[in-house]
Amino acid sequence: MIEILFGESEAASMKAAKCEQIYVSSNDGPTACFGAGKRKVPEKKDYSWIEGNSTEVVCLGFLLDIGDIQKEITGSYRKNLLLSLYNQNQWDGEDNYESELQEMFEHYTSDLSRLQEYLEDCEAVRIWYSDAPYSRCGFYQICQLLLKYQVEVHVVKLSEHVVREDCIVSYANWGEVAAEEFAGFLSYEKILTEDEFRMYAQNWTDLVSENAPLRAVISGQLISVPEDFYEMAKGHENDKEGGERCFLCYEMRLREAAEAAKMGNFDYFTTTLSISPLKNAQKLNEIGIRLAKEYGIAYLMSDFKKKNGYKRSVELSAEHHLYRQDYCGCVFSKREAKLRDSINLTSPLRCNKI
Repeated sequence: MIEILFGESEAASMKAAKCEQIYVSSNDGPTACFGAGKRKVPEKKDYSWIEGNSTEVVCLGFLLDIGDIQKEITGSYRKNLLLSLYNQNQWDGEDNYESELQEMFEHYTSDLSRLQEYLEDCEAVRIWYSDAPYSRCGFYQICQLLLKYQVEVHVVKLSEHVVREDCIVSYANWGEVAAEEFAGFLSYEKILTEDEFRMYAQNWTDLVSENAPLRAVISGQLISVPEDFYEMAKGHENDKEGGERCFLCYEMRLREAAEAAKMGNFDYFTTTLSISPLKNAQKLNEIGIRLAKEYGIAYLMSDFKKKNGYKRSVELSAEHHLYRQDYCGCVFSKREAKLRDSINLTSPLRCNKI
């Protein structure tokens, strides 16, 4: 079975999950994984794998939720767009960063060619997708491609919530799922009917026709959306986090809060951004005070990270099993987090040979 995924981390985890000679240890963290050479998998209940091998995993990380989708996805436009997004926060000392990005895109194009070869041989495929916009876009685009082939199409859609023994786990995308957990989602697998993947293919045709700068999942539907944030960030795509682009974002968010407070006749407006140790509270307050004068409504000064505010927020999140993302919230910081995961670690797992 050919496994199709749309992100680096999730594809790397699937490659681990597709190795029959792999088992998971609970002694070295929740995602610890030990790849075995010729040894048999021990009889343990805290591991599982998916039949096959890692060569059957196809990663199509073209991020089709962003940019012009009327252009060839393997062409120079898509390549330069991804390089621009990923390169905007290059880390000091990463001399081979550019070459790694080039190689990553080449892997995507190579995997797409490999997938087409599998399809010509009538290999069955299984698509793992989620409601993350990049994943839904990839799924719809692949459904359009599949119209040319007579193959059996299986899909596994990531559940919004998974009930564990002592908590409910919420996943944003397959990149948050550990290798040993993938097999547990096979109970959600279904075979697409021809009518279904024709419908999804038509959805992609409609999106391509609209060709908006962004696509987002709103109320469960993948739709075209305007480029408000990109317009604000234009010319600052390569700024370091904490730089001028972030300050423009601060103002955009505070301005919208001030407008809402004015319309609702509130006493104050403020922001919770200052809870983060990576956010400049002085700059936030400076912008807030200026907007307070402009809109004629009071601004509540804040630096919520002080007096162990950030530490307490982490404790409360753990206590109530809340999800905490590892990026700011904008597409730039999200792509940086994904790339940091894929280049520095390859996957969320630590793999050690026995």
